[in-house]
Amino acid sequence: MLIVVTASAVWLAKTSNRVRKQAAAVKALEQNEAIVQFDESVRAPKWLRNAVGEEYFRSAKSVDFATNRGRKSGTKESKANDETLQYLTSLGHVEELELGNNEDVTDDGLAHLISLKDLSTLYLYRTGVRGPGLEHISQLPKLTSISFSRSPLDDSGLVHLGSMSRLAWARLDYTNVTDAGMVNLKGATALETLSLRRTVITDEGLRHLEGLKHLKSLDMTGTNVTLNGVQRFKKAVPKCNVTVTFGLGVEPNDELLFPPNHVPTATEINARLKELEINGEVKTDTSIPGSPIVSLRLWGCNLSDKSLLTLLEAMPELQQLNLRRGLVGDEFIAGIGGKRIRTLSLRGTRVTDAGLKHLAKLPNLMALYLDETDITDKGLACLHEIKTLSDVSFDDTRTTRDGESKLREALPNW
Repeated sequence: MLIVVTASAVWLAKTSNRVRKQAAAVKALEQNEAIVQFDESVRAPKWLRNAVGEEYFRSAKSVDFATNRGRKSGTKESKANDETLQYLTSLGHVEELELGNNEDVTDDGLAHLISLKDLSTLYLYRTGVRGPGLEHISQLPKLTSISFSRSPLDDSGLVHLGSMSRLAWARLDYTNVTDAGMVNLKGATALETLSLRRTVITDEGLRHLEGLKHLKSLDMTGTNVTLNGVQRFKKAVPKCNVTVTFGLGVEPNDELLFPPNHVPTATEINARLKELEINGEVKTDTSIPGSPIVSLRLWGCNLSDKSLLTLLEAMPELQQLNLRRGLVGDEFIAGIGGKRIRTLSLRGTRVTDAGLKHLAKLPNLMALYLDETDITDKGLACLHEIKTLSDVSFDDTRTTRDGESKLREALPNW
């Protein structure tokens, strides 16, 4: 009996200290508006739970600072910074840590994560992490997933990523990594998913990844790799699915769908699209006199700016235009001025900043989708005067949070 009592006393004292530290840490984190979730599955007799309290049988499993785009309510202040991360040292059983959208988190702050031995997933997208600080987390035994999208990560960080033998999932999109850094990833042999979207990687860098035999998915969208480079990689890692956007040599098609001066009907247009195996369709509105064409959808279409502009001449009442992943560009935008278009999707097209200035000629434009294009904050500035806009999307572009904030301030309805 004495042994049992002594053991219980030791456990209670030790656990009390842990619980006290955890409670203080959680309070500090929640004051910074972090969301902390707990694992409460620890088994214990009900009488013991009632005697000492439920907090003795739960531990923090995830901490999330990314909600509300990493900002404290009603302010532009980041929820997390390097100093904030010190409270994590008392949460040794955290498995998932979400630090995304907090630019004030830098390499220095990562030193506070060295005690998180159960950490398996770490999100560092849109932070200030450049790379040297990854040394502090490179030996975490359970870390398998990590994201640096839109952070200033450079080749200095890849030295440490390459030493993470358990790493299976990594996103390095929109970072500053180069071909020279890819050689350091050879040691990350457990990698199954790797994304390098919108980086400057070329065929030379791709060759350094040929030793990653467990890769199942490699995203090279918007990089400088070529068809020859991808084919070489596929021979080395045949089971890996590679995503690219260089079009495999596809060029815009200037061929007109109909003879000059012919104004096609909706039925004729849909029949022609089906004949050419083009993924698209037009729709009419029978509630409007004359049942005009009000909607046009063309997905993955290789028609040129000139061809599409000619086609649109038959659609003066057009309200919705979806050209997702088409080969249209700035010349097309310059030519659609004055239309009644309300919704315009240019996702994955060749549109640039130079073309966006022409959108001001669309007086009824309410929704605009520019995801997966090469636009920057300079292009967003061209949208400031389009006060009719109430829905704007530009994910996977080269824009910044500052550019987004300025656009929101300029658009009263967004």
